[in-house]
Amino acid sequence: MSNNAELTVERDLTLSDQSSFEVNNQANVIVESDVELSDQSQFIGRDSTSFTVLQNLTLSDQSTASFSGNSSITVEEDLLVETNNQNNGLRFSDDSRGTFEGTNTFDRNSATLFTTGNAEIIFNGYTEFIGGSDIFIQGNSQVTINANLDIEENGTTLNLQNTSRLTVSGNTRIRTGADVAITNNGFLDLGGTLLIEDNGSSLNLEDDSELLVDGATTVQDGADVTIEDNSAVNIKNSLSLDNTSGTNWINRNNSTSFIEGNFNKGGNSYLYVRNSGIFEVCTGSFPELISDSRIVTDPSPAYYGGCRILPVELYKFEAKLDPSKNTSILSWSTAKEWNNSHFEIERSVNGIQNWIKIGEVQGHGYSDQIQEYNFIDQYLPSEGGIVYYRIKQVDFDSNFTISSVKSVQFTSNVSTKNWKIYPNPSSQGDRIKLDFSELGQNIEGETFSVNLSDATGTFSYQFRSNEQNDLEEWLNRSLENQKKGLYILTFTYQNTAYQVKLFRK
Repeated sequence: MSNNAELTVERDLTLSDQSSFEVNNQANVIVESDVELSDQSQFIGRDSTSFTVLQNLTLSDQSTASFSGNSSITVEEDLLVETNNQNNGLRFSDDSRGTFEGTNTFDRNSATLFTTGNAEIIFNGYTEFIGGSDIFIQGNSQVTINANLDIEENGTTLNLQNTSRLTVSGNTRIRTGADVAITNNGFLDLGGTLLIEDNGSSLNLEDDSELLVDGATTVQDGADVTIEDNSAVNIKNSLSLDNTSGTNWINRNNSTSFIEGNFNKGGNSYLYVRNSGIFEVCTGSFPELISDSRIVTDPSPAYYGGCRILPVELYKFEAKLDPSKNTSILSWSTAKEWNNSHFEIERSVNGIQNWIKIGEVQGHGYSDQIQEYNFIDQYLPSEGGIVYYRIKQVDFDSNFTISSVKSVQFTSNVSTKNWKIYPNPSSQGDRIKLDFSELGQNIEGETFSVNLSDATGTFSYQFRSNEQNDLEEWLNRSLENQKKGLYILTFTYQNTAYQVKLFRK
């Protein structure tokens, strides 16, 4: 099927015996009942096609459902993947999307979910990866589970890597020998509790990866957690290691664990803080080193203990979203100040690893009274997400300490209306022109801003003006020496963002 064709199947759709069903070029397929793929059969969606299943989708016996090139699939009821080869299963790439409304089960040795190339997948029901299944989330893709997640059984693996993100709103369990590996700037964001249990179960972070847990975290019955190579863990609640010999938590090689509740540890479990690893417990209790021989800490720069005290006593720190203005309002106060030069406000988007300075506020130097401070972040990312903030307090002698982390979550303010850029695609020497007529209003004389970036985020340029001609001149100069590829332009006007993609040949 191709070229805007539409097909509605009013009964079950079954593909078997190595059969293939391929949909191209903006075609649409709706199946009003169940879909079942087996015996090495294939369903392939490409080039902005859509595939809708109004009941259940089942994949088995090395069958494949593959989506690429901005294609999409929606399944209104349950998903079951029982394929047995990593080259098959459910696969997404090249800006493809998937939405699954029911229960989602990957169950069998090498039953596979594979996402890459900016794919976006949403599971709205309970999800389980069991039976030796293999989950690969990579290539800047995003998977969201709006329910509980279970990862269970020996041989089951979850691989989160290459700037990809997995977000779980419910509780997460890693059990009975399952293995979770977060590498190469992967980010795991858990909105509920985290339980890691049973001998052979493991969670490993390395190569600048991150874990954020809102709920209580428990590691027990011989499970292992390892954080290394510039990776970071932030638990906003308690962390508990049980009394089982073989339960381990390891920080090493410039990694950080930051616990905002109590740290509870049984006498037979081990905590290792090696090399330049850091394990800090803030606002909660923790066992002293001298009281537990199985807390093993290397000499400085390795560190185990409470939050290291700010030279300035921070009384409170809050971050709130003002949705009417699409800004973040940060407020903090100090109970006393000594040798305090200034505060630097740092921000990280959709993770707690890539901090950049966005502002600076002067301190009072020396004070024994409560001092109030605030800062407004006026430039939230148009695509939405979670923004994290922290305060860097700097002394007059340039020593500094860093506060705890606060966050705000906000939705995209990108309008469904659009503006036009032409010619598109364009080449070196082409004169770029802009057309704002579809916005339905005259922008002349009104202040607006534009952000120009490449698809990989390697660079980002900003420009503000109230003249369209000035904007066109700036845009042509900015693109003059850029290489071939995809560029993203975001035009922000009256607190609403309008995005368009520009291709350079």
